[in-house]
Amino acid sequence: MFNPLPEKISYPELEENILDFWETSGVFQQSLEQRERENAPWFNFYEGPPTANGAPGIHHVMARTLKDLVCRYKTMRGYYVRRQAGWDTHGLPVEIAVSKQLNLVTRDDIAAYGIDRYNKACRDLVNHHITMQGGWRTLTRRMGYWVDMDSAYITCTNDYIESVWWALKQYFDKGLIYKGFKVVPQSPTIETPLSSHELSLGYKEVRDPNVYLRLRITESPRTELNGASILVWTTTPWTLFANVALAVGENIEYAHVRVTTQHDGNEQINHYVLATSRLSILDGTVEVLSTFNGKEILGSRYEAIFPDVEFAVRMNNVSISYNGKQILDKIDWKVRKGERWSISGHNGAGKSTLVSLITADNPQAFANEIFIFDKKKGSGESIWDIKRNIGFVSPEMHLYFDKSFTAFETIASGLFDTIGLFRKLNSEQVDLITTWMKGLDIEHIKDRYLHQLSLGQQRIVMLARALVKCPPLLILDEPCQGLDNEQVNFFKQLIDVIADETDMTLIYISHFNEDIPSCVSKQLHLENGMINHQKSTL
Repeated sequence: MFNPLPEKISYPELEENILDFWETSGVFQQSLEQRERENAPWFNFYEGPPTANGAPGIHHVMARTLKDLVCRYKTMRGYYVRRQAGWDTHGLPVEIAVSKQLNLVTRDDIAAYGIDRYNKACRDLVNHHITMQGGWRTLTRRMGYWVDMDSAYITCTNDYIESVWWALKQYFDKGLIYKGFKVVPQSPTIETPLSSHELSLGYKEVRDPNVYLRLRITESPRTELNGASILVWTTTPWTLFANVALAVGENIEYAHVRVTTQHDGNEQINHYVLATSRLSILDGTVEVLSTFNGKEILGSRYEAIFPDVEFAVRMNNVSISYNGKQILDKIDWKVRKGERWSISGHNGAGKSTLVSLITADNPQAFANEIFIFDKKKGSGESIWDIKRNIGFVSPEMHLYFDKSFTAFETIASGLFDTIGLFRKLNSEQVDLITTWMKGLDIEHIKDRYLHQLSLGQQRIVMLARALVKCPPLLILDEPCQGLDNEQVNFFKQLIDVIADETDMTLIYISHFNEDIPSCVSKQLHLENGMINHQKSTL
């Protein structure tokens, strides 16, 4: 009989219960004793000692998680893994921390304070950081990191120092230590040479990656800004996944502008909000509609950078007809984010029409209840906004490209969703394309013309073109049509690998079940424009 589950689960409390169980049951020690009784082979782990001159940080959690993974893996493989902790207590980091604490600036200050007292202060500092609440022992236990801290090696102990001198003597006796000369940097404050590691702790000017984003304003005290996009600049794009707010200066002047640009021969108009002093970053014709201080837009709301969408595709009672003929009839279909679907049906069943409603190529989509990533078709996005989230491959797609196009240029066009390459690539885009070509094992054909490649190679190039922008939704329409069995199997294996390594949503259209990769777990079967069945294939 299972114990009843609590109405509300506290994950921190659950973790503490597990840690208490490990400690009271001595699970770590038992894992060692079991392997010792089995006379298991040894796997020695000595932790590269963290410096104990301060409290641990989140980066230590990340590094120790990786260490713990290796040790647990080796234990499960049958090894005796004695995990030896260690603390680095020597060097300038500890001395600098103590000198600041004692307000000592020069070596003369340290000598006046007393070498013995100074050394004791250093030992007290590292011991404090190891044992204090929130210190190294606390962190080690709380993250579930198994390591023997009771017999840890500590670099400031006589035993450890003597072992280092013993090792140096072995080198000396073998003639491996000699006197030489080297120019090294000198600390004017501590009056001691600096190691390369200590020297690298200084600051230097570096070129950081930076990105611009446009975030659509949904609600603002200045109502004329609703629907405009506020421009954001950051040098830490890796933090955007956790974004919850934007910073504006209350007394900084901002502008609401209308920008007219040309895109593939078409005129595009966008409304932006940005600091007046930054108008020079904009391309195209810029018209300032209004200016205001930042305090006037405090409390504005904008669409999330990475919305937590539930469905990649959602269709509610969708019906399509041409010239009085019903092509799709009352289609209700939901594709959750991350799911892998196949669509099957005879010729004329409505498969191609269904796909065209998703990819923004069918104007009748806007008259139906169709949602792509929880946004209704026709709610304001351009066709380019929709295509940006979708990678698409069809069996005839390569025929649309000019014969002068190489494989590399064809893949590059996928970054811009164009049949052709009309822009100069930057170095990051070139690197991205090269990475995909290497991953799909087609780098050797990058300079060959697309029309000269085999049909199988053309299909892989088209797949790379669809994947190069890392779309959250990949649609493959009869991708194995015309391929031989070997090429079909290779293509299916590629899709399985991509599905295994990403959370990409997949819609795979095929007449034949044997052409469908094993990663597909759900099936939609159409018959005469209606859903015959939806089912899980696992």
